[in-house]
Amino acid sequence: MGGFLAYWTMIWLIKGAFATQKDNYAHIVHDILGSKAAVCLNIVFISLLYGAGTLYFIVSSNFMPNILKGFGMDDKTAEGDDTRMIFIAVTCLLLFPIGLCRDLSSLAYASAIGIFSIIYVVALIAIESPWYIINNFDFDKINWFSSSMTIF
Repeated sequence: MGGFLAYWTMIWLIKGAFATQKDNYAHIVHDILGSKAAVCLNIVFISLLYGAGTLYFIVSSNFMPNILKGFGMDDKTAEGDDTRMIFIAVTCLLLFPIGLCRDLSSLAYASAIGIFSIIYVVALIAIESPWYIINNFDFDKINWFSSSMTIF
């Protein structure tokens, strides 16, 4: 169902772009549906970006101690109050330049770098997983088939 809706949404967006001669989603909505719908669209975009930013901060703050431990920081320092300052500094160094952009066209190369990074991580996991599984799992101690009928 979601794929069907996405397909028809793209069809109607393309038709709207040709009809209005606009190349911006917000301008297409403003010309076709009016200014009230454009305001609603802006509210949806702001809510989406606020939620994505909040999720970014929550997820990255949960993983920051493990990342710092991976760079050689001891456990006490990685989970202490200094971690917050490191987290704020890293976040500012990553997000501040993005906030200075006037339009999103300057981020075109960032998406290519992101795709390359995802491919690299998938390949790394595929290459390293067999070695890690062989050296770190004792398959004799795994209870392959068990059942539990407890509810609480």
